[in-house]
Amino acid sequence: AYEMLRSLVGSEMCIRDSIMPCNTAFISQNTTSCGNILFTNQSAGAAPITYAWNFGDPGSSINNSSSVQNPSHQFSACGSFRVCLKITGRDGCMDSTCQTVTYQDQVKPIITCPKDLILPCNSGVNPSSTGFATATDNCMSTAVIGISFSDLLSGSLSCNATFTRTWVATDACKNASSCVQMIKIKDSLPPIIKCPQNISVQCTADTNPSTTGTATATDDCTI
Repeated sequence: AYEMLRSLVGSEMCIRDSIMPCNTAFISQNTTSCGNILFTNQSAGAAPITYAWNFGDPGSSINNSSSVQNPSHQFSACGSFRVCLKITGRDGCMDSTCQTVTYQDQVKPIITCPKDLILPCNSGVNPSSTGFATATDNCMSTAVIGISFSDLLSGSLSCNATFTRTWVATDACKNASSCVQMIKIKDSLPPIIKCPQNISVQCTADTNPSTTGTATATDDCTI
C-alpha cells in the first residue's frame, strides 16, 4: 500500500511514498496419512502478491512447484523435504522462507499368504508350484511393495517333512508385515514289492534267496 503524504510549503509540494515490506510465512498440515499436505500461506505484502512454491520433492516431477496461494502437495515418498515459498509484492518487494516437512507412513501393508498344502513326496515346493503371497497398502500401489520369503525345514526329506514358509511384505516406507504358509511333504504310499518267480526244487536243493531269487521293491519316494 502506498501512503501519500502531501504538504504544501510555499509553492512546493512534497510527496513521500511508504512501501509495505514483504514478509513470507506459511504453515502446513496433513490432510491424509499418505503424504498429502496442505500449505496455508500467511505472508504479508502489497497486493497483488505472486507465489512461487518449491516442495523439494523432485520425485513428484511437474507437481514439485506451484503458484497457488494455498496449495496442497502429494509427496512421492516418505522422508523429510525442504519446502520453500517465495513471494513478490506489487511494489517489487521479495521475500522467501523454507521449512522442513516430514512425511512418514506408519501403516503396515496387508499381506495374504497362499493356502497351506499337504503334498506327496518329490513335489516341487518353489512358489511357482505352491503359490505366492500378495499384499496391499493403504498408501502405495502393489508395484512398490516388496515381497520375500524364508523357509524353515523340519522333519526328513523326502519322507515326511514340513516347510514353515514365512512371507514378508515391505512397503516403500519400510513398514513390514508377515504371514506363515505351512507346506507338508507326506509319504502315505507303501513301496511296491515284486517277488521272485515261483519255482520247484528238489528236497535237498539250496533254498537260500541267493539261489531261489530275491524280492525287489520300488517306492514313489526317494531318500
